[in-house]
Amino acid sequence: MNIKNLNGSLRSVFLFSLFLFLFLISTQTISAQIVVNSLGDHEGNCPIDCTLRGALDDVGEESDQITFDDLLLDQTILLSSQLEIEDDVYIQGPGAERLTIQQAGESSRIFHIEYDYEVKISGLTLTGGNVADNFELRTVSFGGEGEFVSGGAILNEGYLELDSSIITSNSAIFGGGIANIGYLKLTKSEVSDNSATGFCCDYGAGGGVYSYYDEGETEYNLIVLESKIINNNADFEGGGLWAYNTHGVIHNSDIYGNEANEDGGGIYIDTGNGDDDDGDSELFIENSSVTDNSTNDDGGGIYSRDSKLTILKSNISENRAFDNGGGIYSNFGCDFCGGDDDDDDDLNILNSTIAKNVSGDEGAGIWTSGEANIGSSTVAFNCVQDIGVDGLDIEDCLLDPALGDDDDDDDDFGAGIHD
Repeated sequence: MNIKNLNGSLRSVFLFSLFLFLFLISTQTISAQIVVNSLGDHEGNCPIDCTLRGALDDVGEESDQITFDDLLLDQTILLSSQLEIEDDVYIQGPGAERLTIQQAGESSRIFHIEYDYEVKISGLTLTGGNVADNFELRTVSFGGEGEFVSGGAILNEGYLELDSSIITSNSAIFGGGIANIGYLKLTKSEVSDNSATGFCCDYGAGGGVYSYYDEGETEYNLIVLESKIINNNADFEGGGLWAYNTHGVIHNSDIYGNEANEDGGGIYIDTGNGDDDDGDSELFIENSSVTDNSTNDDGGGIYSRDSKLTILKSNISENRAFDNGGGIYSNFGCDFCGGDDDDDDDLNILNSTIAKNVSGDEGAGIWTSGEANIGSSTVAFNCVQDIGVDGLDIEDCLLDPALGDDDDDDDDFGAGIHD
């Protein structure tokens, strides 16, 4: 394990990466405005009787802006099926607390953004989407027809910026709130109380957000800015966020209160299976908190497999893992997932706090299979606790100093850091 000054190198890498990604989704030039003035879900006759579905049908070849009449404030638009977005468009709501779009149809999401279109959605609450209930569709994998069971509220295959919106109480097998297989920028938004459900195997991933990039070498395709991913759950991995073959940034955001039945209570990130077409996953977390997340396996706060994880000025605290890595679990260099045993910069932590995390086995604060570069950070008050009938309890665990931060205790638990 390396403990050294990382300020200069990590800061420059992060700022460069963030600069690139902030400009990934281009600013649209608005050519026309369509005003929704009906709560209905029929095709509509804009501008006289203009529904949201009708407005999307009228979007032209150039970028249009859809807004909402003040008559719709504090009301709910009920949908009977998903809305297809097949052109560049900006959907500007009056504010997430002032207008809700609810999916009332059976086994349907709210928005499907088709491949390569640039879309911005702001000022809306999206709720009630559910693509997890159809048993026949539950039997497919993401590589086949998995898009049919992905993204409870939104399935994004294009370039999506979601701003000042709330994604809540939706469900899917992959991405209870949002499934992203394109480029997603989440700004000043909340993804809460969504669920990824599954009945076996690798189903139920990404309770809040699921990000999957399968077109070879990864570009920066995920950013979370000034947002909250809270109180989501996954039957499998990634209670808050599940990211595969993804380059992403989480800045000034909260990942809180999420749960996963297996790995990654708050965040799960994975590089892939070692195929030549797979890229390397990378996640930067800065000025953010990953707290009070839990898992029945490894990585209560964050689970990272063969991915580069950089944490700057952040708080990873009060997370729980039934097995290893209460705060962070970092496993790289595995034979079957394309890892490089010689990499020494896969886990980098600077000016951060890793505290009050609990694990049932090893590495309550940090579990790593290799080297961790840690600079100017606090790793303290983490605790290994035997699992009892009441599970893991942070406060009770911390009352026993024998279970505290000690890399070399007799039981080789490595409560603070296990490597």
